[in-house]
Amino acid sequence: MVVSKILSGHLGPARRILLTRIRRLPCRYQTDDDRSNGWLTSNLQELKLVHRLDCRHNSLPPSVFRLTPALRVASFGLCRLPPNLAVDLPHLKQLTLHMVTLSEETLRDLLSGCPAIESLLLDQNVGVSCLRISSPTLRSIGFRALWNGQVVGIVNVQEMVIEDAPCLERLLPLNPDYGPVTIRVIRAPKLKILGSLSCGILLLQLRTTVFKEMIAVSLTIIMRTVKVLGLDNFGPGLNAALYFLKCSPCLERLYVVIPSASGTTPSEEEQGDEDLDAERGLQGEEDEYEEGARGQEGEDVEEEVHQEGEEVPGKAIWIRGPASLPDAPRTENNKLVVYLEKPEALGLVARTGHRPSGILTCILKKYWPGLYRVSPNAPKKLALKWEDYQAAPYGVFATEDGREHVPTCAHVVLKTFWDFYKLSADTDQQEATRVLQLMAKKNLKDIFYHARNLAILHYYAEQGKRRNKDRVIAENLTIEEAAGWERVNLSKMVPE
Repeated sequence: MVVSKILSGHLGPARRILLTRIRRLPCRYQTDDDRSNGWLTSNLQELKLVHRLDCRHNSLPPSVFRLTPALRVASFGLCRLPPNLAVDLPHLKQLTLHMVTLSEETLRDLLSGCPAIESLLLDQNVGVSCLRISSPTLRSIGFRALWNGQVVGIVNVQEMVIEDAPCLERLLPLNPDYGPVTIRVIRAPKLKILGSLSCGILLLQLRTTVFKEMIAVSLTIIMRTVKVLGLDNFGPGLNAALYFLKCSPCLERLYVVIPSASGTTPSEEEQGDEDLDAERGLQGEEDEYEEGARGQEGEDVEEEVHQEGEEVPGKAIWIRGPASLPDAPRTENNKLVVYLEKPEALGLVARTGHRPSGILTCILKKYWPGLYRVSPNAPKKLALKWEDYQAAPYGVFATEDGREHVPTCAHVVLKTFWDFYKLSADTDQQEATRVLQLMAKKNLKDIFYHARNLAILHYYAEQGKRRNKDRVIAENLTIEEAAGWERVNLSKMVPE
């Protein structure tokens, strides 16, 4: 193997190995033999293995869990955990599982073989409906549910049970609106940081205290150890916050995000950033799991005036970037209602709120296929039309019967759109879907038209020059500028 050859030529011990976009292994390497184990060393301290999206059915070699006794940090992604694991990782402190197919028994075996583990991140994993966690050493647990867990055939996590975690201090549901719908904390006597919590968690049990849709139905236990709490979209009024304050009388910091009447949070509108600051404050408590702040992309244009074509050495030129997709409404009741305004357009019933066409444009940018293949051996094709979205695969997911489910980018776009909106009672769903696809075709034409102009402005900005937008639209590019536009177009036109 290539990795074995590299390590054999390395003079010192290998302490850190990071492999991403791993392809499908040849049949001769599917078994756990010496040829696939040669690069595992007793000195290895950090290991990251992430497969390609179209190879997520690959299983990790069982030797990974028994031939690396010095391992302290491990991250595995887009793969399967083999059954009947024999795990011997006595020094592992931090473990991340990203879009991994696993079972309840596999996770139990994995944790039991890590007697020193302190940090666990479960990120969009599938294959099991209930996760039960028991560990005498875990101090921090982060969880992010698979956003498209409603796709037929995908077994998504619906319940998380913290059975026994005597050292647990931080329990962090990172996108509670998508799951798990049930969280039970049976024993965590040192829990200090909890959140963010939202109405997406239908049942929350803290020992014998029970909340249903953020409303307390049983306040029998006081959580005096909880110092930091995050609440996100807990419904109208402040009753839910008051219930949690009663349950946590020793609270030192409370972060609250309150939705507006239009179903969006104030951080998504132009009124102010108070709730965004609170959300960022809670993210500061979660920095072990999420690197860097995730603010919206720059939307301000620098107001300094320069002559067109003037070089401005030593100072960056800021130009307007693409708008980012806001957070979807947290509950069905908060979704905006749309109807067939025109034969080829959906309209908004309410007078305020994000327009359907604008949200659709952001979604199309977010899930742009870029250069895609319809199959592993097919040639790459650049996505420019809606038909490309319909052909481009978006990941590979295992079904309950062992088969693979491959949603397309078009499927993801349509599903994400209906996360923001719902139809009026007199609107036909099939007709609305047809109109939505017509809107997508039109919006894509507009996206690439404006992308050309934006890319040219970026090209000149990188040279320290300004160009008037009207002139850019009318002028013809030179060969050098065209090459610059093509390069910038693919890298900056649409977010990755």
